[in-house]
Amino acid sequence: MKKALVAAVAVLATVGFTGMAAAQTAATFADGDGSVAGGNASSTNLSADRATTDWAGFYGSLDQTVSLSDGSTFYQWTAEDVSGSAVLAAQGGFSGDSADLTAVSDPSTVNGVPTSGAESASNTYTGSSALSVLGAGATNSTVLDYGSATDFNNYLFSDADGDAVYAAEAQNSGTAFDGSTADYQLMVGTTDAGDASETFSFYAQIE
Repeated sequence: MKKALVAAVAVLATVGFTGMAAAQTAATFADGDGSVAGGNASSTNLSADRATTDWAGFYGSLDQTVSLSDGSTFYQWTAEDVSGSAVLAAQGGFSGDSADLTAVSDPSTVNGVPTSGAESASNTYTGSSALSVLGAGATNSTVLDYGSATDFNNYLFSDADGDAVYAAEAQNSGTAFDGSTADYQLMVGTTDAGDASETFSFYAQIE
């Protein structure tokens, strides 16, 4: 029997940003150089990169306890292995009930996701995979290429109001993007303008 979603220890987390996504960046030469004599043409390949303000990330540990309680704790267990659990983050009115989650086939139709530019939700969630621990649909959109952090996949759901719910399956002592050890790594869409901070509610489904 599936366990209900429970509020994680850190219920609310806020992410803030500086700069604008459309900021100008200095291009670097991928091939050739910037020198040319008058009357000549130079084959010059350029490479440019900018930081996004449309996405942000959370990562860290997931401490699980299981309690027999009626308001006061009768007995409590600590889970050593978080594998098979899930961490979710949402804005809006998500109830925390996994029955309200719907699998997403077209990420651009979900409320609250980035929809323009190279980093749009449609360009980010490019594959399909099941997150069976939630029991929410047979196939869900997932990020397939996570760079160096191969331990973690991220999933996009919509809730009963069509708003985005981001989920990551926990891995016991996985390797995060920076080489550190983490139980989860979760990318979330941020759609407020400029350097505005946004607050996400966190939930966990634990076994």
